[in-house]
Amino acid sequence: MSYRLLSLAGAALLMSCGPSVTSQLNPNVTVPQGATYAWVGTDNVNGSDPVVSNEIVHSMIQKSIQDEMATKGYKLVADKAAAQFYVRYYFGTQTQTSYMTTTMGAGPGWGWGWGGMGMSTTQPIETTQGNAIVDLVQMGTNTMVWRGTMTGDLSNKAPTQQKVDQATAKLMAGMPSAGPPPAKK
Repeated sequence: MSYRLLSLAGAALLMSCGPSVTSQLNPNVTVPQGATYAWVGTDNVNGSDPVVSNEIVHSMIQKSIQDEMATKGYKLVADKAAAQFYVRYYFGTQTQTSYMTTTMGAGPGWGWGWGGMGMSTTQPIETTQGNAIVDLVQMGTNTMVWRGTMTGDLSNKAPTQQKVDQATAKLMAGMPSAGPPPAKK
């Protein structure tokens, strides 16, 4: 259970089989250079889904989002009242079942109703799909500025910070910039 818990907990950011990424931008909101942001609503990002409740992966995801925000010129502030924007994220999983039927047969076959013996077997195939959403919302007006969404099949391997970072970069590529990134020290 814990192995599956770890691998599924990164649902938001660990899509491995060609994830689908979409980005929506509100053209009516301008992001100023050096914009500030605060985290909001991350205490319960996955509802009551015990499969994706994992503090270790949540901290990896938050670190990755913070790094991407800094790269885009945003500054994290501890005081929510001082923030111009807030960032929130959600992720969850859904198990889907499809069925595959294989048929094996032997013997001669001439037209309809003629042929040898055959046997069909139908087996269920379960895949777990992850969904991730990151929102940038203007403080005060509560106006959605940007939303990134990623959906895809999950890997069975436990997440690494590098994989989370790569997925986050794809997910947040369409987020508007708040100026140049800070100079490296």
